[in-house]
Amino acid sequence: MDESYHKELLDFVDFSIADHELVYDERGNPIDYRYLYVNKMFCDLMGIKQEEIMGKLAYEIFPKIEKTWLNIYHEVVQSGIPKHFTNYTEEVDRYFNIYAVKTGENRFLTSFRDLTSYVKSVDPSMQENLVSTMFVSTETAYFEFDLRNKQFDYSDRLPELVGLESITYQDYVDLFTIHIHPLDQARFQKQMDQLFDGTIDQMASQVRFQNQATKEYVWISYFAFVEERYRNFPIRIRGLVKDIDQEKHQEMQREQADRLFQETRKIANIATFYFHMQEQQFEPSRELDEFFGLESVIDLQQVRDIIHPDDLEDYDYSTNHIRNNPSGMTTNYRIIKNGDFRYVQSSIFAQKDEYGEVSEVFGILRDRTNEELAQQEISFMATHDLLTKLYNRNQFEKYSHQQEIDMDAALMIIDVDGLKLINDAFGHLEGDKLLISLADILRDIFHEEDVYRIGGDEFVIRIPQATTERVHALEKELKVRVSNFRIYGVGFDISSGYSYFREHDSFDETFRQAENIMYRRKLTNRKSRKSTALATILETLHERTEETEAHCQRVSNLAEDLLRSTGRKRDYEIEEIRLVADLHDIGKISISEQLLSKPGRLTEEEYEAIKYHSESGYKIISNIIDNEDIGIAILYHHERYDGRGYPHGLRGDEIPLYSRIISICDAYDAMTTDRVYHKARSKKQALKEIKDNAGTQFDPDLVNQFLTIIKKR
Repeated sequence: MDESYHKELLDFVDFSIADHELVYDERGNPIDYRYLYVNKMFCDLMGIKQEEIMGKLAYEIFPKIEKTWLNIYHEVVQSGIPKHFTNYTEEVDRYFNIYAVKTGENRFLTSFRDLTSYVKSVDPSMQENLVSTMFVSTETAYFEFDLRNKQFDYSDRLPELVGLESITYQDYVDLFTIHIHPLDQARFQKQMDQLFDGTIDQMASQVRFQNQATKEYVWISYFAFVEERYRNFPIRIRGLVKDIDQEKHQEMQREQADRLFQETRKIANIATFYFHMQEQQFEPSRELDEFFGLESVIDLQQVRDIIHPDDLEDYDYSTNHIRNNPSGMTTNYRIIKNGDFRYVQSSIFAQKDEYGEVSEVFGILRDRTNEELAQQEISFMATHDLLTKLYNRNQFEKYSHQQEIDMDAALMIIDVDGLKLINDAFGHLEGDKLLISLADILRDIFHEEDVYRIGGDEFVIRIPQATTERVHALEKELKVRVSNFRIYGVGFDISSGYSYFREHDSFDETFRQAENIMYRRKLTNRKSRKSTALATILETLHERTEETEAHCQRVSNLAEDLLRSTGRKRDYEIEEIRLVADLHDIGKISISEQLLSKPGRLTEEEYEAIKYHSESGYKIISNIIDNEDIGIAILYHHERYDGRGYPHGLRGDEIPLYSRIISICDAYDAMTTDRVYHKARSKKQALKEIKDNAGTQFDPDLVNQFLTIIKKR
């Protein structure tokens, strides 16, 4: 049959016809067949367009086609003998009478006649006979059950389906009572009981059945109808059994995918809608109401009413654009939902009717608020300091490389004095509070967009319209505001320098000039600033704790006498021991007043917090006094002679002399004065306590000398 005849036949016959080519694997086994041509009747019957099927493989278009079809077509091509058979196609739910004939090398032609209406219109008994005949050569098994004569007849497919070589009458009874999955038995048995008691005449069920060969449960479709009854009891039953395991699992996967899609839509904040232009019919998904924060969305005007005013133009453009561009458009806009802004991404597309007019509009809406806010946060983080929320060094570098510099502006550089002291004394959280407070002050005095944090304690400010008077006034205001700030009574200061942009100076030169001025001022004021800081800290310590100025003075006098008794009498040594006595508990400034004044027993956690004051004191003093011996003496003044003290468990002479002296003098004065946790002891009691702890808590040699000193007083 040549191609011209072939084409003529396909174009003019009044029944469905298709031309095919078999596809084989490398071993010569048939694995599929390709549609080379199909006529209009075939497309109408299958509900598919020619361009959607031409050149495509059968299993690509109809994945549920049974392998029986492929085997029959292969047999036709191999033998050259035409084949006539009847079968059922699940995709279109139709019964077909099919004629297949070989037309060339691996080529065959099929004609289809639709028998569905005939099958469903005939008398039920004839219909079942017809169905049983039709399915003899398919994947579906047919059975006939004669209860009067206890006979069981079946098609060849049934033994393979149930996993037996042959099936007896008793086998059938056992198969569909015992070997149904336990979860399906009650439902299946109820239908079977109703079939037998006359409540129903036919049953259809999908159940899991245990294949007797593999012992695995597979899904089957079971259909049975009573053909004949005697005194209401069925005496002849016919039915169909089909292995639907693969289809069932695919169906369950689809259902799971659908549920997953629905949940994903909720999680992803997706809603959809459909709009029919001619009928003005609006069909929203159930998520749309919640998506827009409306009780019920019935038309697009409701949506327009909640669009942010600044985005209405974009919204209107997209809705008008779709009329002439049905391929679609994606638009981002904001809606006002429950008083808040929400960011929406809208993708709409349309379909045209036969006249070329847009007839239907489809929309997918996604709430991208979290995504937008995250993007905004990322953009903010790229240009801003996360702690102070001021512009960061990256943004400063961008500003410094601008092509044009405002020649009437000035640069001011600020360095925070005392930040390390605050961090060491009170912790970095308090240091962060200091920086945040300074940032707030800078915002108040200058324009926020002109302030940059370029380092840990360094800030740069661009001052526009920078006259000398203006810069001096701003610097003075800044100094006053900073001087009023306190953390636990401790203030901080700043060093500043500024320089004006000149016509022939580069940005870097102007920056260096301002920086040099700032560093010169910082060095010049360093000593007085440290003295002020130390005096302020001591004043705060005496106010907040029991370490009064009088206590420090008494400890200082005792410590000087004890040091002299050891033969250490140089002026600088006396000065050092008295300074250690004055500052030994300076670390307590970093402990809360509530904990310091607690009258009862401390918890383990509270005691650990108290113990940290010696380390805190060391850090504070190291920032103020350029004498390592003073800091070390303060760090170790709570060490014990037996090595059970803190912070490092030093013992004996490992403990510095100044620390051993302060340990005795501080303990004695604490015992002989009233404290929140005890009443003052007598001099005799205190000396006994000191003596009893010689060699354990205190240096025994120093204790002996201390006892002598006190007795002489």
